[in-house]
Amino acid sequence: MNRTRDALGLGRALPDRALIAVVLGMTLLAGLALGGAFAARLLAMSWLGDARGIAMVELPAQTGTKIDPLIQNLQAAPGIMSARVLPTDDVARLLGPWLGSGSAAEPALMAGLPTVIEVRRNENAPDADLQGLIHAQASDAVIAEDRHWTQRLSLFAGSIQACAFCVVALVAAIAVVMIGVAVRGALRVRRVPIEIVHDLGASDGYIAGIVARRGLVLGLVGGIPGTLFAWGMLLALARLAAPITEEPGPDVTSQGAAAAMHVALSWHDALLPPPLMWALSTLPVASALLAWVTAQGNVRLWLRRLP
Repeated sequence: MNRTRDALGLGRALPDRALIAVVLGMTLLAGLALGGAFAARLLAMSWLGDARGIAMVELPAQTGTKIDPLIQNLQAAPGIMSARVLPTDDVARLLGPWLGSGSAAEPALMAGLPTVIEVRRNENAPDADLQGLIHAQASDAVIAEDRHWTQRLSLFAGSIQACAFCVVALVAAIAVVMIGVAVRGALRVRRVPIEIVHDLGASDGYIAGIVARRGLVLGLVGGIPGTLFAWGMLLALARLAAPITEEPGPDVTSQGAAAAMHVALSWHDALLPPPLMWALSTLPVASALLAWVTAQGNVRLWLRRLP
């Protein structure tokens, strides 16, 4: 800032390097917190998908229960989207890690395994009494449903996102305090010329504008490298997590999980997911505006307290 625009010397009084370092660090932390919030959302999508509406019913091999009437009753029940017998190949694939791919496919072994029925609930319809429907025809059936633990996972993922946004808010509050301290220090250093110019008729807006413009520039100068550092760190973390997300595996059948995997697989195209890139791109502007507003408020409040 040249002397014609900074006749009060406030630019020289502001600790440029210190403010830039503070804004850089705060922007970096905010960027990492935003990345954590997006990662929590992505994990929630891949964990949950539409698995919250799936129930697995196991019928012992020697139960004598007629499968077709049970399937028909389940499909006709309100609140049930579909019901099907899990194919033998799918059961063998599920048991492969424990029994070995060869032994799991042996006919003698498969004949002794229970019949598995996959039931999908309609989340937009009233809940059906699944246990009552099944136990009325197969009292020895075992029902495994994920609804309870998926609700807990959803709550957990939402809590992580809320914590991440709380971190962003806390970082912004700390930045406001630090910038305010720096601005008040500069005002104390240049108190005499400020009082003289103010007594000669300079408005509060004129004096506050000088400091706010300087804060705007410093906020932008600190916010850009802070955002770049956050982008680089998130990109490195995304590369480390790529082996986890790039192979959905044959057991991923839910549309929600498939969508989450599609987002994860597109990271290498856009370097980071587009929503996260957009959020990161707003950080330099947000840091500059935060510095401008903080400087304006502190200067105007300080001037009002002058005798």
